[in-house]
Amino acid sequence: FYLKRIFLANKNQEDEEMNIANLVRRIISYVVGFFVIAIGINVSKCAALGISPVSATPYALERAQGVFGLELHLSYYIYFVFALLILLQIVILRRKYAPVQLLQFAASFLLAFFVYWTDRGHLLSFLPEPGSYLMMIVYTLVSAVLIGAGVSLYILPRLIPMPAEGLSLAWSDATNGRLKFHAHKQHPKPHRRPTPWELLF
Repeated sequence: FYLKRIFLANKNQEDEEMNIANLVRRIISYVVGFFVIAIGINVSKCAALGISPVSATPYALERAQGVFGLELHLSYYIYFVFALLILLQIVILRRKYAPVQLLQFAASFLLAFFVYWTDRGHLLSFLPEPGSYLMMIVYTLVSAVLIGAGVSLYILPRLIPMPAEGLSLAWSDATNGRLKFHAHKQHPKPHRRPTPWELLF
């Protein structure tokens, strides 16, 4: 009986260590995913043929800010727009809003932070301006691959969603599942890793 207790205690300790190691791996994948997405956003911005969906509204605000005499970086608008999406979730769900989802503020800050430090004034300072329309297309394709890979890395750990996905989940909960805009970001099958293209499109 004593040996059995020791065995169970050791097994529980091993399980706990495995859970911690698994959580660390998931967090690393989550953070690296945001980093790759940020690089993809800045590459698509450099291509000047459009911008990724995740940053379309912030990019439009950045482009229009001159009208108001502002000179803020794209990262500020990303955080501002994402914060508004989080507040919308709270308004929609009210008491049903899970406090843990407030971590979306931290996730938004993380993405905005990476977008700032991976632009052409910092990490991507080596990236030349596309000299032709062909190179602009190449930059756009590269950004699509990067963003698709980043989304894959960020979503597989199933941690805190980005505010856009959080808003669609909130809307789905508020309508009792009648509207499920977030279905495109779920795994096609639980046992299969989705490809970056499935998550991007």
